Amino acid sequence: MKRIPKKNYLYLTLIVVATVLATLYVSHMYKQMGRTETDFYKYSSVITFKEFDTYIIEYPDSIIYVYDKYDSSYKEFEAKLREKVETHFLTNNFVYIDKRGINKKIIKKFKDDFGMNLNYNNKPLVIYVEDGNVVDIVEITETTNVNDLKLEVYE
Repeated sequence: MKRIPKKNYLYLTLIVVATVLATLYVSHMYKQMGRTETDFYKYSSVITFKEFDTYIIEYPDSIIYVYDKYDSSYKEFEAKLREKVETHFLTNNFVYIDKRGINKKIIKKFKDDFGMNLNYNNKPLVIYVEDGNVVDIVEITETTNVNDLKLEVYE
């Protein structure tokens, strides 16, 4: 009986692991392709957290909506918010940040620079900036009414 070299078992193991990893990667990419951006994300101006400091210098009185651009759970709320932003002519003061850009460094920066806790969960946030300073961060819940947001101040 012919003996199989141990290196062949090693090659087989590497091939199986590589195949599993490739399958997981392709699956992840397929899921990402099937996701669509929310209408609200497509409608509003978009910045990243890296651009936040520059943005508030250029627009010291701003309203920033933070949420995952692929999550349509708050579609009804966002439709009402968009209507209110347009009604109060706030499109120039209103910007969107994709929440997937939040990390520990950004949370620490908000705490250090503005004394504000930036929650890291799946709820949308509205960040109010006045005179270049973050004055309030409001977490949007299922019961939040768009009319409760203080948008009139920015007109």
